[in-house]
Amino acid sequence: MRVNKLFLSSVLTLSLYSMAYADSGLFVGVNVGVPITTPEYQGQIANSSNLFPTSGIGWAVGAEVGYKLMFGNMIGLRVYADYYYNQSYGDKLTTSFMNIPNSSIDLDATITQHLINANIDFLFNPLSWLGIYIGIGLGWQGYAPAYTYNANVIMNVNGDINNGLKGGFSLPINMGLNFNFGSHTVSLGAKIPTLGYDYAIDSGGGLVGGFLGNGTVGLRTYIVKVGYSYTF
Repeated sequence: MRVNKLFLSSVLTLSLYSMAYADSGLFVGVNVGVPITTPEYQGQIANSSNLFPTSGIGWAVGAEVGYKLMFGNMIGLRVYADYYYNQSYGDKLTTSFMNIPNSSIDLDATITQHLINANIDFLFNPLSWLGIYIGIGLGWQGYAPAYTYNANVIMNVNGDINNGLKGGFSLPINMGLNFNFGSHTVSLGAKIPTLGYDYAIDSGGGLVGGFLGNGTVGLRTYIVKVGYSYTF
C-alpha cells in the first residue's frame, strides 16, 4: 500500500511539475494596460507650452500572435506580432491668463496611439512557474492627438485642435514576468519606447488658436500591461 501511495504521489508531482513549464508552439494572447504619454513641445508652440498638459494617462488594449520555442525547460525565444490601441488623457487649467483678471484657459488633451510591431523576446524560466522576458520590437506608431479648449479671456471662446493621424517608426523594448501554467501564461510587463514621434501641429487661427501657435509635439508612450496567452 505504501509503495502504491508513493508511486501515485511521484506521478502526480511529476505531472504537476511538467505542466508548470511553458510549452513550445503557436500562441495567441490579449493584453490590457495603462499608457503613460509624455509630450515635449517644440517650435512656436513651445512658447505656449505652459497651457498644455505635461503628461497623460489612460487605457490600452492589445492582441498578439506568434510562435514560442523552448530549448529545454529554462531557455526559449518568442517571435510574434502585436497591436495596441490606447488613449491617454490630460488636462491643464490656467488662470489669470496674461495677467488678465478673472481669465482662464481650460485645455483637455486626448492622445490616441496605434502601435504595431514585429517582436523577438528572450525567455528565461528560473523556476518551473516563473519566467523573465526581455526583447525588442520594430514597427510603426501612429498618433492622433486632439485638444479642446475653453477660454474665458474677455469673452468665452471654445475650440479644438485635431490634425488627424500621423506616424512613423517604432522601436520598443519589451520586458516583464511570465507566470507559466502549461499552455497558459499570464504576463506582467511593459513596452518602453526608444523612439518618440514628432507630431506637427497646426493650431489654426482665431483668438486662442493663433496665440497657441504651430510647431511639433514629441510624443512617447510607455505601456504597463497585464496579458494572457494560450500556446497550442
